[in-house]
Amino acid sequence: MPDPPQLVIGVLASGRGSNFEAIAGAVASGAIHGELAVLISDRAEAPALSLAHGIESLVIEAREHPGREAHDKAILGALEERGVGLVCLAGYLRLLSPGFVRHFA
Repeated sequence: MPDPPQLVIGVLASGRGSNFEAIAGAVASGAIHGELAVLISDRAEAPALSLAHGIESLVIEAREHPGREAHDKAILGALEERGVGLVCLAGYLRLLSPGFVRHFA
């Protein structure tokens, strides 16, 4: 039986990055069968960004996309461009719009 396709994972983080580190470690060890495609933060100064170690990291600040839905649309676009199928919130401090949540139901 062939291996199931790898899950493409995107992580949203706003803070220190301890949850991101745990997710990245689980992917690296094989405990989570998937590929960590991108780390996105809404804060350029988020310490989590310094922990990406070869994983693409992006900053999509809310002030550049006024309104929750516009900000979520920018994040959603970045996730879709990378083929993300699972989004993990790792200390992400912003509320997500209902449309964003439905997209990744």
